[in-house]
Amino acid sequence: IQVDDDTNNNKNHRIVDVIEIPAPKDGSPYKTGLEHVEFVIANNNNNTPNKDTTTTSSLLTPLNNEIHQNVLSEFVQQYPSCDWNLKAQGKDINPDVSLKVELDEFGLCSVKFHLLPLAKVIEYEKQHNCPS
Repeated sequence: IQVDDDTNNNKNHRIVDVIEIPAPKDGSPYKTGLEHVEFVIANNNNNTPNKDTTTTSSLLTPLNNEIHQNVLSEFVQQYPSCDWNLKAQGKDINPDVSLKVELDEFGLCSVKFHLLPLAKVIEYEKQHNCPS
């Protein structure tokens, strides 16, 4: 998971705070290498956390709610030519929308878009004893 902090003046450097290593699931074989990438998105109405919206940021939890649904729907509508997978938009915690891309070195990979960084989701799950 790549965390891009736009307060850093040098845009060529990235900080990776969290790396997710998914456990294999029966019936879901993975090739060695990249399976998916995740990005945290914001919308034009500032309904998602960023450095300028601390009030909204403190109100937004990983629990699926109207903010998640509205922002993810608006995001998908901005790119109507993409073949969106909306299945995970209904997840109870950390909903997302995704699409598949073909990468030369890795083959078919998922690109997922969420409203909160994974570190915030993990923090919430630990505080609320959510099953992993």
